[in-house]
Amino acid sequence: MPALGATPLPDDPVNLKTYKTLAHQHTPEITETLIAAGAKDLKLQFVPVSAPLSRGLFASSFAHVDSSISEEQIRAAFMEDYRDEPFVRMPDGRLPEVAAVSGSNYVEAGVVFGEIADSRRVVNCLTALDNLIKGGAGQGIQNMNLALGLDERLSLEDPGSWP
Repeated sequence: MPALGATPLPDDPVNLKTYKTLAHQHTPEITETLIAAGAKDLKLQFVPVSAPLSRGLFASSFAHVDSSISEEQIRAAFMEDYRDEPFVRMPDGRLPEVAAVSGSNYVEAGVVFGEIADSRRVVNCLTALDNLIKGGAGQGIQNMNLALGLDERLSLEDPGSWP
């Protein structure tokens, strides 16, 4: 552990750091996907944060929404979009956490609302997933299951995990 006031080492277990701030290589593909899903006048600013986790990814995404769209309408849209997704959870009483999805093919999603200003409000969408299972191999297996007409949950409800 570094001394008080010392610069943490890159793999220090108490360190968080940003990288490729506002210039990440995945920004174009994220933008393309959001536009294909219906986003209009999109301007994406992406700030990845790295943590010394053996597995897990947490994303905090922001959107400016017209204030005429209520919090209830936005929550209902999230619930409707993810209602039939077997590996997406929207936890009650807490926001998404990496520890809650570690070692699984699940994604947790949540939403937080900012104050209304100039007839718009900020909506913060929070997501957590295990980048080794859901973000890598598990997503490949889930997509293969769907492509082959199999139950998308096949072999993914209790995947082995290490570490």
